[in-house]
Amino acid sequence: LPGEFIHSFTQAKPEEFATPFANVNSAAFTTDANINVWDEINSSWTLLSSARDFVAAEGFRIEYPNLNYTSVTSGDFNTGDISRSLDYSSNTVQAHSGWNLVGNPYPSSIDWELVNTANFSSAVYVYDNISKNYKVYVKGGVTLNGATPYVLPGQAFFVKANEANTSFTVNNDARVHYFNDGTYTGNTFEDYLKLSITGNGYSDETVVRFLSGASNDYDNEYDAFKLMTDETSVPQLYTVLESDNSEMAVNTLTPPGNNEKTVPLNFKAGVDGTYKITVKDLNFASGVSVSLIDTKDNVTTDLRTNPEYSFTYTSGDPENRFELKFGAGITSVEDLNNTLDNVKIYSNRNNIYINTLDNDNSKYEIYDMQGRIINSGKLYNKGLNKIELTVDKGIYIVKVISGNKSFSKQVPLVE
Repeated sequence: LPGEFIHSFTQAKPEEFATPFANVNSAAFTTDANINVWDEINSSWTLLSSARDFVAAEGFRIEYPNLNYTSVTSGDFNTGDISRSLDYSSNTVQAHSGWNLVGNPYPSSIDWELVNTANFSSAVYVYDNISKNYKVYVKGGVTLNGATPYVLPGQAFFVKANEANTSFTVNNDARVHYFNDGTYTGNTFEDYLKLSITGNGYSDETVVRFLSGASNDYDNEYDAFKLMTDETSVPQLYTVLESDNSEMAVNTLTPPGNNEKTVPLNFKAGVDGTYKITVKDLNFASGVSVSLIDTKDNVTTDLRTNPEYSFTYTSGDPENRFELKFGAGITSVEDLNNTLDNVKIYSNRNNIYINTLDNDNSKYEIYDMQGRIINSGKLYNKGLNKIELTVDKGIYIVKVISGNKSFSKQVPLVE
């Protein structure tokens, strides 16, 4: 259908943008705008020197010299299947290959959970020109820097191709009615740590988590590489892969079981000053210690009892200044040794039944296969407890806890 798309640029800052029309000429955004396209091979922005058409699902970076500029474009709105090829140039470091700036091709939002990401990253990276940083969302509900699973109309975003000869493809099934209302908070996970760094008026976040089925290398389903902002005034916090030192925004690792685990934590800043690392979310079993080690100042902080750590940064300080140390006992719900007797767990259709044979105060937790808690509560009855769920069919993990003992079992839900 024909229509107009009106977009207000309220800041004289770069914005990564896309149009809901195919074949819109860059001249439609006036001659006083600087328009850049992303060069995947050289990992850099290229300024357009002459006008050209933008195809459907192509993203670009636009910057106006003045505040409060409104652009009006028109044409036939995109609908149906949209596909755009992705560039991929091989690099010895995984984090440096395959970055492509694509865009929401529709006049409606798209739900990232409904996009097929088999050929590119399950993480989507949206630049925010207010925070001067990238919001990162990983399928399943991991969110950094205020990201949501919804990509708004007119929004361009980065994805990372996994290999050559792949495409970004989307269709009407992914379209939703959503406008940013600031209410999305992400999901709750077990064996999960989210940290933020604040300073110089800006912030950044990173996640380390442990999950059965994940490797200690890059896992497209669970991980997100770190996409650095161009703004040196914004501090950056990230971990690195042991295999090739790739920078990670979300680092999902194999549960270490009865061994301790140390994860390098890097910090990068372009401005000297005082910065603060803060725990945003820490969800581990009570017996698992979680510590932050400042190797420069030789300070170790227990993040359970002291969820904030302030430090002074001076130009020339090493980026690999910090370490995260996780104590033994991270096994994930699937790998727990069942030590709780007198419990039976089974399912029927969309109901879970827990039969307890004693009067101990017990509680239950139900997880999906990505480790997210979807339901929890107390077991009040000796005997049969019925829990009704409204979830998609699939395999779920039920964990019953009583004191320092637990029992877990995988059960199917069919409707």
